[in-house]
Amino acid sequence: RFLKPGGVLIPETVSLHAAAAKLNVRTESIPVGLPFEFTELERINRYSPRVLKRKEDATVLTEPRCLVSSDLYSDTTRPNLSDLKASWETDADVDCFLVWAESRLGGEIVLDTRETTSWYPNVFRVEPSGGPSRVEFTLSLTAKSNYWTVEFSGGVETVSRRYSPEYAAVEMVAAARSGLKKNEGCVVIDDVTLRDAREEDAESLYLAYRSSRLDEVAMFGWDNAQQEAFLQMQYDMQQRAYSMQFPGAVTSVIVCGDAPAGRLIVNRTDSAVSLTDIVVLPEFRRRGIAAELIGQLQAEATVRGVPVELSVDKANSAAIALYTKLGFAAVGESELDHRMRWIAPGSD
Repeated sequence: RFLKPGGVLIPETVSLHAAAAKLNVRTESIPVGLPFEFTELERINRYSPRVLKRKEDATVLTEPRCLVSSDLYSDTTRPNLSDLKASWETDADVDCFLVWAESRLGGEIVLDTRETTSWYPNVFRVEPSGGPSRVEFTLSLTAKSNYWTVEFSGGVETVSRRYSPEYAAVEMVAAARSGLKKNEGCVVIDDVTLRDAREEDAESLYLAYRSSRLDEVAMFGWDNAQQEAFLQMQYDMQQRAYSMQFPGAVTSVIVCGDAPAGRLIVNRTDSAVSLTDIVVLPEFRRRGIAAELIGQLQAEATVRGVPVELSVDKANSAAIALYTKLGFAAVGESELDHRMRWIAPGSD
């Protein structure tokens, strides 16, 4: 609005462009001699954009598509960067997308950041497509959102995946926790895995439930036989209730080393990842196991673009403190429980 009549704006237009591509380099630089295995971090790195400093490090597989363009002479509002889309038909094996800027400086003079040494294209990596397909790329670059989604279709099935630096952050925290060892009496998580519960796990699953209620039931003044009978009855009722309320829930045995260390029940729907129940046996507590597993659920939810939800007994102050520390917030309550939800930072 301050331009003198007949004056010239430089640049006149600014636009973002994208193309599907394949990376030609698969290595990262680390100091020589360190006993460090980079394989795990390669997967985490896929969720963080990088820059392409050398054109030969990637092969462009498709024609460029314009994601968004702004005419600085006429546009009066900021361009919408929350839902940038492009699609292609390709026979190639796509494993990344290049995104770069073009500025028209005046007339036919165009500055393409692929051809400069001061600015570089961004590389958004994805799991390889695995062959011919129609591919759709969606990018969101705002103050509240930073993620990209790719959908491959046209083959036997349609595959859609979402990527975000926030996911990488959660994964790095989880990876760091899992690598910690016992140090000066402070025991933390080490070698913890999950496996689907089997029939032969019935006793260990019951013992996990029992451990979460034993102190409470012991206050009733009953003898051991009465306590066991009551706990078994309550466990059976809980199992039936979970089966009716969450028929699609997955029950997993938490394994520390080779030993059963507790149970995890997760109900996954299109709208949320629901933590139905998590119990760690007393001898494995205070190692960060629960925080590690919940962090994995948060990472999964970040990729899917859904929240993590749970209910927690109002009397369970330790669990409430853990969930609050991990970023959960209360969203409702019943007479006995708090309902809590975690939403990835930057999500709507």
